[in-house]
Order: sequence, then C-alpha cells, then structure tokens
Amino acid sequence: MLFQGEVMSVGALLERARAAVYEPTVGVGIRHTAASNARHCADLLASGDSLDSCWRFGILQSDAADPGTDGS
Repeated sequence: MLFQGEVMSVGALLERARAAVYEPTVGVGIRHTAASNARHCADLLASGDSLDSCWRFGILQSDAADPGTDGS
C-alpha cells in the first residue's frame, strides 16, 4: 500500500503542534516513570531476559513476553 497522506516538513509539523490545543479526553495518570522502567528492566534481566528485551521495553513500553505489560 502506498502512502497517500500529506508529506510535511519538520518545521510545518512543529508549527502545527504548537498551534494545537491539547485537551486530554481520558485522565490515565502517569503510567511509567524512569524508576519504574529501571525496576522493570532489572526484573527482566533477573528473570533471564536479554538487554534487547530491556531496550524494547524502554523504547516501546512493552514486554516481548507479555504485550499487555504496563511497566508497573
């Protein structure tokens, strides 16, 4: 499938973001903190997972073994 959207410059994207009014529709609170992510990564390593798993969790906020993990 070919991309059919509008290609925008970085400057245009930044301008659009600055002009947007952010109104959250759902108050979910803070799901992840640096401390909770570090703790989760330590748990992953202790259970035999690799540094790759920690990287994936840190970047994607997910655990390869459990896609529903929320980091808490």
